[in-house]
Order: sequence, then C-alpha cells, then structure tokens
Amino acid sequence: MDAVEYLKTKRKMCETFQSCCINCPLKGDCGMPTDPEENVKAVEEWAKEHPVKTRQSEFLKMFPSAHVSIGLLNIRPCDVDIKVHKGCADFSSCWTCRREYWTEEIK
Repeated sequence: MDAVEYLKTKRKMCETFQSCCINCPLKGDCGMPTDPEENVKAVEEWAKEHPVKTRQSEFLKMFPSAHVSIGLLNIRPCDVDIKVHKGCADFSSCWTCRREYWTEEIK
C-alpha cells in the first residue's frame, strides 16, 4: 500500500467509525502514530476486510459471467447509462471512458 492509498483508506476508515475511536482498529492513534508500522498494518487489514465498491464490482455481483478484458468490463458505459455518452470518436477514448466509469467508487 503506497502512501496516498494508505491516507485515503485511513480517511475512509475514520469516516466509518466517525467520532467513536474506541472501536477503531487504530484505537485513537490517528494523528502522528506512536507505532507507524502497526498503524499501517491496521489500515491494510481494515482495507482487506472492507474492499472498495466500484460500479464494476457491484455489476459483477449481479452478472458474474460478464465479459471482462484486461481487468475491466467489456461493456461501454453509454450502453447502460445514456448520461455518460460523450460521443466517443475512437476506441482509445472509449477505453478511457470504460476505465473511469467502471472503476469509479460508489457508496
């Protein structure tokens, strides 16, 4: 887990526990941790137990046999959501659109 991913995950974890640090795996050691290695380990473990929900992960729960190519659903977003149609001129922009759409985090 790199530093940016760690900080994003830690923020999500803190938002989950809100003001109740008692149940948090960091036990209130959030600011400048006294044991950075344990802090990172706790955040990594929490991340494994609480994976990020993306459009793709939720779609694949409903349609587990959907075609996935190079780790990405092989479905154009504009085919399922008319609001995202950007008038793609070439395949490369379609790939970018698919990646951005399907990997977007959802609540």
